[in-house]
Amino acid sequence: MKQPTLSIILCGRNDRYGDDFIDRLKRSLLWNAQLAAKHHIQTELVFINYHPEENQKCISSLDIWPTSDYWNSRVITVRSASDAFLEFPAKNIGIRRARGQYFLITNADILLPELFFYSFHQWIKQSNTIYRADRLNVSRRYNTEAALINTADEYCVKGGIFYRPLMIPHGLYSALLPTYLGARRAVYSCLPFLLTPSEQFLLKHHFTASGDFTLAHRDVWHRIQGFREHTPISTHVDSLWLVKALSHQINLQELPIAVLHQSHERRHNFSSPSQEMNQMWSILQNQISEYLATRTPIVDTTDQWGNPEINYPEDSI
Repeated sequence: MKQPTLSIILCGRNDRYGDDFIDRLKRSLLWNAQLAAKHHIQTELVFINYHPEENQKCISSLDIWPTSDYWNSRVITVRSASDAFLEFPAKNIGIRRARGQYFLITNADILLPELFFYSFHQWIKQSNTIYRADRLNVSRRYNTEAALINTADEYCVKGGIFYRPLMIPHGLYSALLPTYLGARRAVYSCLPFLLTPSEQFLLKHHFTASGDFTLAHRDVWHRIQGFREHTPISTHVDSLWLVKALSHQINLQELPIAVLHQSHERRHNFSSPSQEMNQMWSILQNQISEYLATRTPIVDTTDQWGNPEINYPEDSI
């Protein structure tokens, strides 16, 4: 395979996260690989098999990995006596070892829209820019992009997460939502005292669901380093990285697309946050406040992020 233009970095293991992790992963891989080949985007899939469960079949041996002239997969296995699944240390390992020109950090159940691959070379040109996208939570009953989009019930957009009432169809809701968001921004602009400075910062930039689509040139990832690794849980670690990137004067650009998230049970419930979720929210708020007060670049990792000196076993597929 030629030098990849795009590295898609995921992590997971052969467990039953969300009830049917392997089924969602298989569908995501096949979907994205077909579109990469259709639009001739040279892509490598870097999958970090993190702390695999010993009683489960090795994930690299499963019949789920597509191949083509434009797509190959690398499965890097990280073993430990611990069975803890740590999303962002795993993704850092992938970032350290990816070979593409641009790295897309996403998750194993994300279906990328065809427009992303079709417009890749037109849109993705800057080496000092982070590219972001909206996310729609969709049913898995259908096989076409248009049909899946019509099932969207959760909209992760710049400004927050919004839920569509069942009686309102997607077409109408998706048309009304931008109007509402614009009106809300206007209100907060006229009445800034309604929000703290850190909340204003979060509304100004597209932080929502950034763990599902954050794309940047490899130099950006290595220059400002990877995700924070030592946190109580993974919630908001993706946003902490975006704050760090903005503190290093990296541009943020929103793409006119939405990635599709295959619906499943989740570890964390934002409508009923745990103590750890509240702790991570405080960490995020404090980091933003500190940056706004000092306007200095944030450093929250060491040179050992992603364990660069460890040679992990790898399967190329």
